[in-house]
Amino acid sequence: MNETAENIKRIRINREENLKSLQEEKKKIENDILQTRIKINNHLDKLQADLIQTLYAKVEKENEKIQQVLKSLEKKQCQIKEYQNTFENIKKYATDVQLFLSMKLMETNMVKDEEFIRSLIESESLCQVMLVMKDTFDTETITVSMPYIGEVDVDYSPSQVSIMKKKEKQAQMMMTKTTIRSIANFALKIEKKISACGDGVTGCTLLPHGKIAFANEQERNITVVKSDGSLDFKIDLFPYIPFDITYISKYQYHCCPSNASNNILKSLIELKKVLKTYDIDRPVAGISYSEKRLFYAPKKGNLECKLR
Repeated sequence: MNETAENIKRIRINREENLKSLQEEKKKIENDILQTRIKINNHLDKLQADLIQTLYAKVEKENEKIQQVLKSLEKKQCQIKEYQNTFENIKKYATDVQLFLSMKLMETNMVKDEEFIRSLIESESLCQVMLVMKDTFDTETITVSMPYIGEVDVDYSPSQVSIMKKKEKQAQMMMTKTTIRSIANFALKIEKKISACGDGVTGCTLLPHGKIAFANEQERNITVVKSDGSLDFKIDLFPYIPFDITYISKYQYHCCPSNASNNILKSLIELKKVLKTYDIDRPVAGISYSEKRLFYAPKKGNLECKLR
């Protein structure tokens, strides 16, 4: 009875803690969504401001060009009016010789005026100026091109509630009485020497078909060696410096901690390249994968695990 009551208490505490963690994760995701929206809005605001600034600048430039043409036309119009008034006065009071000379002078001025009009026509000064919006974003297809800004999923991990049964207690008590052998009594024997992994190896892990993957700190790569010890291929990790390596067989991923940064690298065997980096809060000295958990040992502190 006491054992059952204790187990129920543990389960209840675990479920209450899970409710609390769900609320905290909900708030965090809500904040992440809000921050994403703010970033999108800020980006759109900047695009709008830049586009409007460009619009005003182009309109101002074209306005100046048209104003210059209008000023030159106004000046030429005043000159022609002055010529006309002068010619009328000469017709009334000048002699025939003076009238003839005045007409010759006006013909010369008329030629210049015609050249002025012709230069305006041939240049871009009389082109009709229009504003056109080009390379616009198709807002009608935005729901297709960007259907979502993220996805919310639910991950389930094995229960963390420690349920102790009476038989298990008895088995543990019996196991504690078992004599523990010292490793000093074991004799090690070299089965194979592998040189294809290169110098600077700091970690390794077993792969399918007898292959072995080595984390090479000096060469900054993952070196995969065949079962016979010959080189299979290498995955370049520069600028990261791998320190250890583990293999996740279900997804065929490598995971390597970087010695020079707080990153864990994930690479795919088939693609032979780094797919993603995970930033953690401290440097990692070792890594391993077991029972859907990624365990990593910080250089300072306790062993930690990342649930898948």
